[in-house]
Amino acid sequence: MSAIATNSEIIETVDSICVEVSSDFPLVAFHAKDISEVVLLNKSQLHPIPRTQDTFLGLILLRDKTIPVIDLLKSISTINSTQDSSLKLRLIVIKYKNIQIAFHIESVIGYALIHPIPS
Repeated sequence: MSAIATNSEIIETVDSICVEVSSDFPLVAFHAKDISEVVLLNKSQLHPIPRTQDTFLGLILLRDKTIPVIDLLKSISTINSTQDSSLKLRLIVIKYKNIQIAFHIESVIGYALIHPIPS
C-alpha cells in the first residue's frame, strides 16, 4: 500500500496487478500482495471434477499443493466464456489467509496504483 499526499489529506492507494479475463470484459485488478504467481499450464494438468458448478474448472497440482481453479469470467459476469482451442491455460494464483486459489485469465496487463473513489 502506498500513500499520496494531496492539499489536505493523505489518500491510501493499493498496489494492484491488472488482468484481462476476456476481450469482451473490462480489466480486473488483484491486490499485488495476495498474488503468489502467474502460471501457464497445459490443459492436461487440469483435473475436472464431475457435477460441480460451471464456474469451477477443476483442480491442479502445483508445487505439491492441490489448488482449485475458477473460471473468473463466469464468476463475475453473464458473458459466456469461450473455451479456446489452445492447449494452454493461464492462471493467476492468489493466496489469502493460507488459502490458495487459481483463476483462469486471458492475460496480465500490468501493475497499477488504484486510488479509492472520493466520498
